[in-house]
Amino acid sequence: MRILKGMNTIPATVFCIALCLALYWFLPYVYIFCISEILDAFPSVVLSNVFIFTFKVVITFVTISVMMTFFDKKPWIVLGFSWRGRSRDVLMGFVLAAFVMVCGFLVCLFSDNLEIINFEFPVGGLIIGFISCALTAVAEEAICRGYILRRLLNTTINRYASLVISAFLFALLHLRNPNMSFLPFFNLFLIGILFGASYVYTRNLWYPISMHLFWNWIMGYILGFPVSGFPREDAIVDSIYPYNNIINGGLFGFEGSLVCTMLTIFGIAWTILYFYENKKAETTRGAISAYRV
Repeated sequence: MRILKGMNTIPATVFCIALCLALYWFLPYVYIFCISEILDAFPSVVLSNVFIFTFKVVITFVTISVMMTFFDKKPWIVLGFSWRGRSRDVLMGFVLAAFVMVCGFLVCLFSDNLEIINFEFPVGGLIIGFISCALTAVAEEAICRGYILRRLLNTTINRYASLVISAFLFALLHLRNPNMSFLPFFNLFLIGILFGASYVYTRNLWYPISMHLFWNWIMGYILGFPVSGFPREDAIVDSIYPYNNIINGGLFGFEGSLVCTMLTIFGIAWTILYFYENKKAETTRGAISAYRV
């Protein structure tokens, strides 16, 4: 195909991203429709969701395999799954996600926009929830950062413009979520920038995977917020909103709140500064080593 001549050109990149998103978005719905009776037989909605999320990961890797084999013709390692030296990134992803969620929860609580009803410790729900969140994080980061953002960064498009485009597509993938409106969509766009900011400097997925995983798990299964519009039942904190507003996010949950907006902007600034300084330090060390040789 003429459009694919020069795989790093903007037309080829647009074509590949569009095809990748079409496969990623369309195939799971076809599959779920075909096996709806099997899903109805699951003993709980939680197990049914784990099955769906597992299939989502399978579809993700099938989609990326098709794209990498027949279009990009590059090995999987270029997506950013290399683990070497990335344990600190996983820790930092957890710390920032926990910081944002705990701060947001406390702001809502002490401003009387959230009331705690009870505390529970549903071990099974926490474990299954962690698995579901891990599968979702791997799938969405592999597509949105590992494939889409990487492809954009390989073109002549500015790296920050590439980050913004990939974040917008990330938000667009959640457009069908329940109770979606402008502020939740805008926050998901900002969250896409937050999750992708490190990738601009590292081309590695473990920081965004870690942050995405713990962001959803702490938000939904620890603190009991709805996750991107989907309500949670098996959480440590059982709470209610006395009223729905833009402080607590209403029916969409914390990600539909102004509190989330402010904390996410802080997270973006911190992430960019942290990884920019790390990249600069690595470049300096490399230059010194080369000079000594």
